Amino acid sequence: MLIKESYVDVATSANGKDGSMRIYVFHPSIPGYPNAKFPGVCLFSEIYQVTGPVTRFARQIAGQGYIVTAPSSYHDFTGPEALAYDVPGTDKGNAWKVEKTLESYDEDSRRTVDHLLTLPTCTGLIGSTGMCLGGHLAVRAAVRPLPPSSRMSSVPTRTR
Repeated sequence: MLIKESYVDVATSANGKDGSMRIYVFHPSIPGYPNAKFPGVCLFSEIYQVTGPVTRFARQIAGQGYIVTAPSSYHDFTGPEALAYDVPGTDKGNAWKVEKTLESYDEDSRRTVDHLLTLPTCTGLIGSTGMCLGGHLAVRAAVRPLPPSSRMSSVPTRTR
């Protein structure tokens, strides 16, 4: 399966603060079938944002025929770039994950699902997955009254 990678910046307004969030998109592509439709998956990342390993995981899922969207969770504090896998990056990610409000996390989830639903190639069936912090966010996304309708968490942290 061929995969087209892109991103979109969407407006956010949680906690009375206007901003934007980058959503990375990994879209399967079948040559000769430009209107092929695929289900979607919201992939929520670990505390380092969308890193190399998260990107590889997204590509693996997209390679199985799913449109994958991966939001940059810390847009309230920094740009969309991944944090380094080092002590300063870990400290920032751990601080921001608790400083960010649930309202903002939930808005990120809504915006990510909404983006999938605007794609003419999305079937409307949407799942969620994530690792570490993202596992927790995937569960939160799945219990909302709107999609995702299925979920899988890889080592979710602090899910109670």
